[in-house]
Amino acid sequence: MDFNDPFDCQPAFIFEGSRAERRALARKSADFVHQNEPRASRRRAARQSLVIPDEWIVSTMKASTTHELRRYGVVCLSSKNDHILMWAHYASNHSGICLGYQPSLKAIDLACAFEVHYHESRPIINLVHSVVEQGLFDTLLIKSNQWSYESEWRMLERRINNRQRPYPPDALAYVIFGYKTGIDDQARILAAIDSSGSRPKVFKAEIDEQEFQLNIRPFSL
Repeated sequence: MDFNDPFDCQPAFIFEGSRAERRALARKSADFVHQNEPRASRRRAARQSLVIPDEWIVSTMKASTTHELRRYGVVCLSSKNDHILMWAHYASNHSGICLGYQPSLKAIDLACAFEVHYHESRPIINLVHSVVEQGLFDTLLIKSNQWSYESEWRMLERRINNRQRPYPPDALAYVIFGYKTGIDDQARILAAIDSSGSRPKVFKAEIDEQEFQLNIRPFSL
């Protein structure tokens, strides 16, 4: 995954807990890793794990997390289609397009989209207390509150191929041209829509005459 936010899907890890909690975790881990070995071997492995430096454990988990997150594909969506900054950032400075999808279409299954939550603090996974797998999933849905203007929703899928997720033609509900989308680009996009079998509504973003806002209006040649 490659995001424009360097903190996206990058939790902080700590390894903090009482001696009793650490011993309990060591026994649990040893019982899982050495489950086919005698009890004495499992207890010896648990004792040995207690002397491993915390820094090594945290470093190892960071590497493991990076590897695990690479298995995920993330479809990033927004509940807004008229935000000035997002048109600038994600649509080539207002010269691109915005695609709208049918939320109720089973083939897309937007009902399985998760809302992104915006926090002041970076997510922290305490390796002594947390269920790491759930912590990683939550991490995919937490961003800095500086990104809250995006009103983002995400669809998450493991082991997605080639970073692409195909959709049927009737999934496309509408297309919005940016206010600076050129005539030649408009023609190419309309031709691509016709050849795809999609029948979306087509709109164009226009600058409001009095307010700092974009107005989304039906497109006509």
